Amino acid sequence: MEDDEQVRGLAARSLRARGYRVVEASDGQDALSHLSDLDAIDLLITDIVMPGIGGSEVAKRLRATKPTLPVLFVSGYADEVMARGGVAARGEFFLAKPFSLGALRRAVEDALAPEAASRCAEG
Repeated sequence: MEDDEQVRGLAARSLRARGYRVVEASDGQDALSHLSDLDAIDLLITDIVMPGIGGSEVAKRLRATKPTLPVLFVSGYADEVMARGGVAARGEFFLAKPFSLGALRRAVEDALAPEAASRCAEG
């Protein structure tokens, strides 16, 4: 979930090239309407600051149904995120913008790693 079309498109193409299935959403409402089948979702990647429904709210709503869903938050406002206490909850990961495609792939791999899944399940 990313409102910047160029960032969203580049990230999606990069992840698809690595074999991931990607569902793109331009805002929170778009994401929620596309993600009705939560069983098919292995990871939510979302910008924190979004117009309308923000990334944190989308994550909260999706986790109401799928509590072990790992979330990779992305933001260009890293200082603001950390000042608010960061994203230290179980199963939450953070990637600061701007990021390289390599950093995105590593963050996705970290979030999907088996040990990350067990941390999500501990909650």
